Amino acid sequence: MNLQDQSVSTDDAVHKLIAERAYEIWESHGRIHGYDKVHWHEAEQEILNCLQQAAEVQSLKAPHAA
Repeated sequence: MNLQDQSVSTDDAVHKLIAERAYEIWESHGRIHGYDKVHWHEAEQEILNCLQQAAEVQSLKAPHAA
């Protein structure tokens, strides 16, 4: 697997997380149709913020070169 393949796999995984979260949001709002873009945007922001925070924590845990 090359770097580009890993990027596609990561993008697919993030897309799946966003889709699952958007579905959860849709369900929690009573399954009302017509708000798919709103739910997607909300889910996307939540997932990307979570991934950003996780990356920041990982960078803090990583050993620093002196």
